Amino acid sequence: MDHKFENNYAKYFAAGYLTGIKDISKDKLKGACVLIEGNIPVASGVSSSSALCVCSSMAIHYFLAGP
Repeated sequence: MDHKFENNYAKYFAAGYLTGIKDISKDKLKGACVLIEGNIPVASGVSSSSALCVCSSMAIHYFLAGP
């Protein structure tokens, strides 16, 4: 596994996470185990990094705040 790309995708998830929790009170924050899997080739030009930011933001917000 190429750790360079692994770290970049972790940063994209973290960016979405931080956006997802910005309106959540600190007493509602909790941990989560997350697995992200896919087969989109790196740097293929299909905005996978943007999709990961949006997905992680929405998922974390829903997980912590509910629907």
